[in-house]
Amino acid sequence: MSHVDPRQSKRPNGHPASEGMTPTRPTIGITMGDPAGIGPEVVVRALSDPKVRRLGRFVIYGLNEVLAYAADSIEVEPFWYRIAHDSARLSSPVTEPVVVLD
Repeated sequence: MSHVDPRQSKRPNGHPASEGMTPTRPTIGITMGDPAGIGPEVVVRALSDPKVRRLGRFVIYGLNEVLAYAADSIEVEPFWYRIAHDSARLSSPVTEPVVVLD
């Protein structure tokens, strides 16, 4: 198995990916799983680490109230932006590091 060094990757124009360009963070969708299970706590605990949040933009599909309860139970301040399921904001690109689509 070969390892590809990201500094060696090329953009379509032939320039190295690191030349004058900031890397684009991927958008990662996460479902919180069963509201009565361990999923909400696992998601909150994992994303409460700023190092993890710097790796991408995260869209959590689930109930904001359940995630807030999980955060409170492990003594973590909510760090996400909530977008209601019927919000006009859903048609805009995600720009916040962590969004809960409630």
